[in-house]
Amino acid sequence: MKTTNDRQLSAVGRLIKWCEASSPPFSLAVGATCGCDLARIEKEICERVNEAALHSDEEFGCFDYEDIRYIAGEPAVRDFLIDRAEMAGPEYERWNDYALVLRALASLGGVVLCGQGAIDSARGLPNVCEVMICKCDHCEDAAISSWVDPDLCEDTSLVTHVAGHFLEWLSESERVRASKRKALGIPEQLVAV
Repeated sequence: MKTTNDRQLSAVGRLIKWCEASSPPFSLAVGATCGCDLARIEKEICERVNEAALHSDEEFGCFDYEDIRYIAGEPAVRDFLIDRAEMAGPEYERWNDYALVLRALASLGGVVLCGQGAIDSARGLPNVCEVMICKCDHCEDAAISSWVDPDLCEDTSLVTHVAGHFLEWLSESERVRASKRKALGIPEQLVAV
């Protein structure tokens, strides 16, 4: 079991490392309904996405529930993250700290976040791919980009399926950005992505 000091060092240390690294501008939020457990697959999804990354110099990170809870409860760390994400406005005054930290991380890009809180907090962010894992067909919400039934992932694992969907979504995002650059006549080398 991790002590508070271990959690502080790992959560804050990984947050600082993640902030200093070159991260993609997109994030993945994975939620679950119907009793699906995400606690064991968050890190695996992140590793799978990094193995097949579109840009070798960019890496996704992940923070588990306890890390997010620690960051949200530590005022200096939380404020640093919220300022970096430019989310210190009146529209966020009513948000709880945990949800605001999730939204800030997702908006900055380069993270894989799991849990219903990740889906709810990232809702409406254009740089976030949302995947919901669900074993029934009456939970679907049109706002979620993909629904996955783990029982139907026969040929591949659930982790591979979710990571694959995110990579497809990233490829589509790349094509959309490239077509906009071309339409605007912006040379590729002038674009900071």
